[in-house]
Amino acid sequence: MDDYLKRRLAKIDESTLFSMDAGKTLVEPDGVPFSGEEIEYMMDLILYDDGWSNTHDLYDCKTKQRPDPKTGVPMFKSVYTLHGITPPVVAGLFRNSTAVKQWNDQCGEFEYIVDKDDVNIIRRTFRLPRPCKDRDVVIHEMLFEDKTSGSMYSLCKSCEHPKCPTNDEYVRADLMKYVRVIRSDPDCEINTMVTQLYQVEMLGLIPQYLVNEYLHHFLILTFKDLKEYLHTGK
Repeated sequence: MDDYLKRRLAKIDESTLFSMDAGKTLVEPDGVPFSGEEIEYMMDLILYDDGWSNTHDLYDCKTKQRPDPKTGVPMFKSVYTLHGITPPVVAGLFRNSTAVKQWNDQCGEFEYIVDKDDVNIIRRTFRLPRPCKDRDVVIHEMLFEDKTSGSMYSLCKSCEHPKCPTNDEYVRADLMKYVRVIRSDPDCEINTMVTQLYQVEMLGLIPQYLVNEYLHHFLILTFKDLKEYLHTGK
């Protein structure tokens, strides 16, 4: 994150925010997080660029933004290629909680509450500049693979879980949708193409335009952190 964005975010004091679900009964989600219609819609968002506007092209990572007329919360997408590494290895770096905390400087805590082959519950945190409170989110994740193309998909959205109540240390963000597609580069099978899509409400007191800046930087720095880790191992 650049110094300008750190200074702007740091002006937002969130020390007065408290947990919103105190006394609420939290229920573990059941089944898969998305319907067939929702999955089809998210695949269209990932595969096609209609309605998306280019925003940044830094470190060989392209980011795009698109408004969501239904909710008013913008969506962000990044596309990049990792050279000399195959899709299963890249998928493992996103899937392994220990690895994520090693390579992703934007990630604080990362814990599997439910860890299965195809449906998971994850709690993770996002670091924000002080005095902003860090965010946490509880994620319902659905994993699947296209056996024909070898593409690997992760589809996520926020959920509740009895083991993950909110607390005063974090502001609970709302991950409305997240999609990650990992696939072979059609021009070189030992290269991996990664596409990520985020739609998230950070909540709290941060204005939306600053959240937009943060998410653009978050996507770019995710690529930069991963690329550096693959080259240096740290």
